[in-house]
Amino acid sequence: MLRSLILMIEHTGNGGLSQYTYNLCKALTRAGQKICLWTARGYEIQDADKEFRAERIFNRYATNPFKLVKAAQELAKRPPDIIHFQGATRAEYHLFLLGLLRLFLKAPVVYTVHDAAHPVSRRPKRRALNLLYRCTDQLIVHAEHNKRLLITDYQVDPAKVEVVPHGNYLFYTELAPSLNREELKKHPGQKNILFFGIITPRKGLIHLIRAFQAVHAAIPDSKLLIVGHPYEDPSQYLREIERLHLTEAVYTRFSYVPLEEVPGYFRAADVVVLPYVEVFQSGVLQLAYAFGKPVVVTNCGGMPEVVEEGKSGFIVPAGDAASLGAAILALLKSPDLGQRMGQYAKKLAETTYSWDGIARRTLEVYEKNKGSLDFSYHTCV
Repeated sequence: MLRSLILMIEHTGNGGLSQYTYNLCKALTRAGQKICLWTARGYEIQDADKEFRAERIFNRYATNPFKLVKAAQELAKRPPDIIHFQGATRAEYHLFLLGLLRLFLKAPVVYTVHDAAHPVSRRPKRRALNLLYRCTDQLIVHAEHNKRLLITDYQVDPAKVEVVPHGNYLFYTELAPSLNREELKKHPGQKNILFFGIITPRKGLIHLIRAFQAVHAAIPDSKLLIVGHPYEDPSQYLREIERLHLTEAVYTRFSYVPLEEVPGYFRAADVVVLPYVEVFQSGVLQLAYAFGKPVVVTNCGGMPEVVEEGKSGFIVPAGDAASLGAAILALLKSPDLGQRMGQYAKKLAETTYSWDGIARRTLEVYEKNKGSLDFSYHTCV
């Protein structure tokens, strides 16, 4: 693909979505493309080495519309060839932003769907997503499962959806950790089980806590690390931990973890567990692979397409605490098995999920749409 100007839009400025976008922008730049990233104030990677332009446009969801208009007018002087949204939440906001950009820019719109609402449990969000998907020219998802979901539950044209895997998070391994491993692992015999990331009901944390009761009974030196920002009241988890007499065996940090502190948790982990009951795809899984850690995941969403059973981790039924505990114990009781799985996971991160490969596949999507506007432009302006 010839050199193009790509407007990349990521409105959060921190967390997994921001980090994903940063890595994609770097890889596209290495592939010869020119990138203009619109991100948020307080962009957490602002001091990192990068070869693309990052403009701090957004104030999360409270951005001044006049500031957006001014930025769009300025960009219209040298319009982009492609507009690429990174989307996970707040479809209504992206619809507004897309409509505004359409007034000034006539470029095809690619939208990466990092998450989608369940068709029953979140109907208002589903309606907004239906409209958003119709108003974009191309959709990218990270797994075949997710493509099928968009086709069956959102009636998206199959030709409009391309599968591009989630790239690795190896850049984390190059950060100087600000959290000492020794703070989380008091002695060499301690076995750490890590749950990491935002906490919501669909993350299935309650099942992991219950599974840990059997794990701790079998391995008294085991410890469960629960680390992440809760989007619900975490007291229910603390009550369950206390009810199961696990208070001394569980470490909790209910807050957002700054970029530089993330490596410490993964380096201290013996196994990373994703007990989700509903998921689209997971960046935490790629974090575990980057640090060479074996994983235990559930058979939800696109995760079974990333985890190779018995090679990079184990896959168990969602909501099954007994199976979850058995898989964790199998890894903790066999350090050699865990080490082999971790090494294989790291190899997958370096090869299958390399950002240069992800960039090539993304450019193929751009090439498919460059220079043309779908019917969506005329129906959604």
